[in-house]
Amino acid sequence: MPPAVGNHVDLWTMEEEIRKHFKKLYKGATKPSRSLVDKLKDILLEIFIIVFAVSVSIWLHNWAEHRHETKVAKEFLRGLRSDLNEDIVQIEGNKSIATKLLRMYDTLFQLSLQHYGHVDTSRYTFR
Repeated sequence: MPPAVGNHVDLWTMEEEIRKHFKKLYKGATKPSRSLVDKLKDILLEIFIIVFAVSVSIWLHNWAEHRHETKVAKEFLRGLRSDLNEDIVQIEGNKSIATKLLRMYDTLFQLSLQHYGHVDTSRYTFR
């Protein structure tokens, strides 16, 4: 089994392990002193070892990738939460300012009604 480096499998070492097993497989298969059944047993064992090692390596890689994606997603969501909280504070501040402006406008409107008796709103345009 190739050693893990950090969260990633050392691919060069994995390739070397596979080469080593294939060489052993080839030597065992070409030895004239061994029976065909023994050669087949060795071949199947080496194939199993290679498939197992590659499967475990792929599983470890996928597991590490999933952990990395989960970490990135959590960081994104933390940032999003922070941004939304800042937006809420800003909206509350804007709401407070708008409320004060509406009160001032209402006060001015009431004062103009008291002073002039009526206000012709058709002269004013709102954009």
